Amino acid sequence: MATDPETPLGHSTPSHHVLGWCSHCPGRSVPEELAAWQVNALGRSDEMEQLRTKNERMRHELEVMYGGAFDPPPVPGSDLRERIRSAIANYPVAVWTPENLAGRVMRVLEAEVTPPTVPAAPEERP
Repeated sequence: MATDPETPLGHSTPSHHVLGWCSHCPGRSVPEELAAWQVNALGRSDEMEQLRTKNERMRHELEVMYGGAFDPPPVPGSDLRERIRSAIANYPVAVWTPENLAGRVMRVLEAEVTPPTVPAAPEERP
């Protein structure tokens, strides 16, 4: 295993990279290194919280500028479930078979995934 030239032999490479020292260094102890790691982690979590707050503020400003363009999307499938439910509910119970019901559901699903067609522009003739 290759050693890092910055870290003395037998010392903690991660601690030396992040803190600049480790508990094996003269004058340092294990509880001191542990406390330093905890303070470092708290500093990172504070930084992340500040970034999260800044992002929320920026998102709010964009929503105000663009009038709710960043509203959360509707819950996927809720409208689809309702359309499938109504397609089956309007189907006479006397003819319910797995094939018939599957056909009804498939027609609803095909309508969901098939993109709407746009009529082609009329060709110009010289």
